[in-house]
Amino acid sequence: MTPGNVDVGSSDEVGPVVHEIMTARVVAIGRSATLHEALAVMLGARVRHLPIVDDGKCVGLLYESDALWELYLHGELARTAGECARSPVPFVPFDASLSAAAQVFESAAADAVVVDRAGRIAGILTATDVVRATARARVQL
Repeated sequence: MTPGNVDVGSSDEVGPVVHEIMTARVVAIGRSATLHEALAVMLGARVRHLPIVDDGKCVGLLYESDALWELYLHGELARTAGECARSPVPFVPFDASLSAAAQVFESAAADAVVVDRAGRIAGILTATDVVRATARARVQL
């Protein structure tokens, strides 16, 4: 599920791997959900990125900011969550190094990637997760 020709590295590299710092509690929503429904789910779960699933597969990633802009610009004529979601979804393997994840962030021009484990969503890694891990590591020095 890795996009493009990005070398995802291995967990042999020094430092934490993706599954150690990702957000493991993931909530998702279907393609046909309204943006109001999607934002309500985001608010309840205290997240800013929401995977869009169809037939058990992650087919998009809805950003809170994209949903809000769509509603602001189009009101009740706004598209569905699935139509507003970013696709293709950037994926990173569960045991990838942070440097490999950073390559995926950069190549996808994204601030969140879906973490894949055996073809299933294992979590989401966001720029906030990386900053938090970096800050904690710095404090431990």
